[in-house]
Amino acid sequence: MIDDRYKAARSNRNWIIGSGVLVVSFLITLWISAPKPPADVTPPPPQTPLAIFKSINVIDPRSLSAAGALAGLKATGDIKSIVDEVSRSTDGRAKIKGWAVDLDGPGAPISVLVFAAGNYVFQVQTKGPRADVAQSLKIPAALAANATFEGAFSCTPGLPLYVVAVSQANKYAAIGQHVCPS
Repeated sequence: MIDDRYKAARSNRNWIIGSGVLVVSFLITLWISAPKPPADVTPPPPQTPLAIFKSINVIDPRSLSAAGALAGLKATGDIKSIVDEVSRSTDGRAKIKGWAVDLDGPGAPISVLVFAAGNYVFQVQTKGPRADVAQSLKIPAALAANATFEGAFSCTPGLPLYVVAVSQANKYAAIGQHVCPS
């Protein structure tokens, strides 16, 4: 009788140890086979209003207004600007020159964007003073300290161009519609 109880206790102990080994093996298998996130994946940086604005087609005042709203920009009449020249340079690229000032700003540079047939193709920052602009608009010279813009970009001759100014205060204004020169 003692032998029977000893055998039963030994059998129960073997079952408990065996079950424990199975559970531990199962947990180790889960741990080893669990998917691991890639180490080099970082979340994309948040997009700036200007980046969002550039990703939207702008072909006319209506689409400009929609793009500004989607990007969180505010339309303003405080940005004054003129495109002095759109021409074709000797290297075949389109050349643009002009000025832009924010009458309500500190004279900081303004981003000038060009859209060709609705697609963003070029951006330049205003840089350099325009005393003639300050005098003509009757504003302090400091507001026109970063007024000049100039640059070159590729576009197909005859395509419509839409030029927009965006201030660092997230305000925007249309500079005008032009045609890519031949």
